[in-house]
Amino acid sequence: MPTFTIMTTREERDHLYDVLRRFHDKETPVATIATAAGMTPTRVRYVIDDLVAEGRLDKVPTRSINARYMRYKYLVKDVIPYVQT
Repeated sequence: MPTFTIMTTREERDHLYDVLRRFHDKETPVATIATAAGMTPTRVRYVIDDLVAEGRLDKVPTRSINARYMRYKYLVKDVIPYVQT
């Protein structure tokens, strides 16, 4: 089976990292994060995977919707929680 690599840019990772501060430690659908970031949900998933690989983000399973679908919360490391004003 062929494999492929999806590359993400530093700008995308930094932008999504900043957006994820708003959702720190909250169970949030990827579609909601994507809307806030101005990205597609598929792209957000790839960028989240890269942020986890870099050690900047923890992806914590919160509940299983069904056998193939898991909901997560994202923990942004070394950050002061976002306070909306």
